[in-house]
Parts: sequence; structure tokens; C-alpha cells
Amino acid sequence: MDNKTLDEVKESVKTEYKNKIELTDKVSNVDCIKFNMSQIDKNKNLNKILINKISNLDNSKPYVYIFEFLNLSDSSISIRDNFIKTKKLNKYNRNFTQVNSKADVKSKILYIGSVKNKISTRFKQHLGVLAGTTGALHLSYWMDKNLDLKFTYIEIPNITMTNDFEAALRKQLTPLLGQK
Repeated sequence: MDNKTLDEVKESVKTEYKNKIELTDKVSNVDCIKFNMSQIDKNKNLNKILINKISNLDNSKPYVYIFEFLNLSDSSISIRDNFIKTKKLNKYNRNFTQVNSKADVKSKILYIGSVKNKISTRFKQHLGVLAGTTGALHLSYWMDKNLDLKFTYIEIPNITMTNDFEAALRKQLTPLLGQK
């Protein structure tokens, strides 16, 4: 997360939401899935390694999650422009997420979201391997196949705090895409 540790993120959330400190004190389960876009074939099928990683996610809990670039060599402006072009053409009949107008166009943070349960389903929606009716990134339809990404997921122990934690992260990290 751009060299920020979980403790730094927790402190930021505490500062932002002083009356909800209990949220950050209880957040401890953080993990990630690193993947390359080439792990999704042209037919939108996932390779077995990625399927195994996804199947190990606990779908009964709420999470806040972050998609981050790992090997973005040049400006993310071209990535953002490619997304905008794909969304505008909409030849794939997908419900793409919004562009974050407040984003730093050099950000390595692509997207921040949350889910109250079924994180594996949400991850697959963002990859673009499920039906396109739900708003998501649908990465396999526009993302460069040579890019490595990291999907960091943070378990939120109290479901009522999910939106607050997501909002604090969004404000601190200003992702390229997604807007609330």
C-alpha cells in the first residue's frame, strides 16, 4: 500500500474517525493475493493457482480490500485512459466502476472497496470472470496482461464499521478508480 504499514493505516483511520477507535484496534487479519493479469485467459478463465488462492478466502466475513499495481513502470495515466476508453465504448456490456476524479493520476492504488460477505465472488467480479451486471473493475476486459497486481484484503471484525474503514482508506490513498 505505497510503503504504508497496517499500523500507519490504522493510525490514519484513528485520526480520521476518533469516535470509532475500536475499529482499528481490532483489525489484525490482513493478507493479500498477488497475481498477474496473464493468469486470466482470453476466454476469461482463471488459471488453477489463482483459483486455489481465491477458494481459500473466508466468504463469511466483512472485508475492505485494495487493488494495487506492483510493476507499473510508467505513469498510471495511460491505464486510466485505457479504462475510460473501454468504459465509454462499452462494447462488452459491462457495468464498469466510476473514475475517481479526485485521484492522483500517478497513484499505484487502483481501487478500494468493501464487502460484507462473499469476498471471493467480489474478487471474481473485479477480475471480470463473472456476469457484468454488477459495478466492478472487470480487469480482464481492459488491463494490460503484463501487469502484476496485489489484492490486499483486511478483515473487519464489526460489519457496521466496514464503510467507515473503506472511506478512511479511500481518503488517505486516493485510488484511481471507484468513487463513493
